[in-house]
Amino acid sequence: MKRTWTPCRGARAGLPFGVIVLAAGASRRLGRPKALLARAGAALVRHQVVRARAAGAVWIGVALGYASPRIALALKGLPVQRIHAHRWRYGMGDSLAAAARAAPAGLRLVVVATDQWRLQARDLRNLGHTGARRIRAAAYGGVLGIPATFPAHARAALTRLRGDRGARRLLRGAEAEPMQRAAFDLDTIVDRAQLDRDWPRYRRTPR
Repeated sequence: MKRTWTPCRGARAGLPFGVIVLAAGASRRLGRPKALLARAGAALVRHQVVRARAAGAVWIGVALGYASPRIALALKGLPVQRIHAHRWRYGMGDSLAAAARAAPAGLRLVVVATDQWRLQARDLRNLGHTGARRIRAAAYGGVLGIPATFPAHARAALTRLRGDRGARRLLRGAEAEPMQRAAFDLDTIVDRAQLDRDWPRYRRTPR
């Protein structure tokens, strides 16, 4: 069946791109779903979607798994596609594959985690508007990781991902986009303490 979609209102001119927000994991080390941690009156997953809209994404998909009804409720009113990754328990690779299969054909995709809370809209915009035919990934701490942009021709490889290594294999040899802000995520209570301390300097309340 042919998939139809409507571009997000307010999408910016330039190379069209979509954003996949990964929010399917159970966050076992943190002890609660990262996506649902609330700051400035909204869940982190909502902040990330608002950021993607501000970046100019024409389509936004959120990969859901653990606590999916609650996360879907946190996204109420936003123009996003909620994608249930049925194999989310097997790892990020399976969640990303499900989201890639649901995305509109022919669209370059920026992949980002729901808990990369220091990112700014311009980080996603710079990745999304790159004209490179190769995969382009954030560079931080001596490694390449997400957020990363995948050209349309890489879609098939995304849909074949499996397990807990995410897109790491595909990022080997990717072009680098220096982005130290991408190193900040939420895996432990120490990370959460840093979020509590630094959030006011980085965020305003999203609409």
